[in-house]
Amino acid sequence: EIIDTCLRILDSRKPPALAAAMHRAALLLAAATPGLAAARPSLASCGGDTDLLRSPTFSVSPDPIDPGKPFSITAAGDLARALTNGTVSLDLDAKVRAFGETLIDDKVQKTLQFQFLPGFEAGATKLVVGPVSLPGKVPGSLDVEGKIVITEGSGTQVTCIAMELHIALSAESAGATQEEAALAPSSCTKDGDHLKDIKVTQSGGTVSLQATLDEDVPQMSFDANLKVKYSIFDLPVALSVPVSFSPGIKKGPIVVSVGAVGGAANDGVAARALPEISGDIAWNDGAHEEIACLHIDEVPGARAEPVTMVV
Repeated sequence: EIIDTCLRILDSRKPPALAAAMHRAALLLAAATPGLAAARPSLASCGGDTDLLRSPTFSVSPDPIDPGKPFSITAAGDLARALTNGTVSLDLDAKVRAFGETLIDDKVQKTLQFQFLPGFEAGATKLVVGPVSLPGKVPGSLDVEGKIVITEGSGTQVTCIAMELHIALSAESAGATQEEAALAPSSCTKDGDHLKDIKVTQSGGTVSLQATLDEDVPQMSFDANLKVKYSIFDLPVALSVPVSFSPGIKKGPIVVSVGAVGGAANDGVAARALPEISGDIAWNDGAHEEIACLHIDEVPGARAEPVTMVV
């Protein structure tokens, strides 16, 4: 695109001999640096001046993501007013490959409703995820292109995020077909954890959580110890995702609800064979004390049922 613009300008200038010479030079530059014109940021703002998130910045570092090395994702801006509910609209082309199989290759167009109390406070907001080191033992890749639009309950747009993410894991290996899998979550939260009186319900495509947090949480991490089974593969996967959030999640009652608008949460993505996944995901605070814990078992051939979990 940059090269094309330069060529159009050159073609309109005189004398013709100079324009022709510079035209050839620009073509040589494009041939020598093919990534120059095509390079785009993995994340960028696609919002407008009336968005509730003012002066938004979205970035990935390093960009593009370097396979095998840690990366971080940052989102920041000034929220014009507090946000407690709204929708997240997805318009994405997503492709996920793992174990030599294409697990997802679809156009995803979906809108999700959300509620979060006490909510996101007005003012300066910053979210940093990472640095994250992806597990190198799982062969595959992730490609996501499109946009995500967040809108508050009144209908005002909060922000728009343009995505062009391309993440490579380790080298591909041949796989085999497998039955569909259903996720069966359960709590592994302990008496001393910081999230108390947990109640999780799932029905009709909506998942709701009610609980009480006994501390402020500006720094946290999500630490997973999982086992992934697919065909002849049986791999342990350890993954830690540090998260920094300003102004943070405040102490007190928490209500989180997420559900699809007008259908099940997985509408727009064709069902395909998935690996069997089991293990624990711990939500820890900045002092590495556990806030809560979720145990998952993804069982091939099972069907997901409504879930009620009280801790």
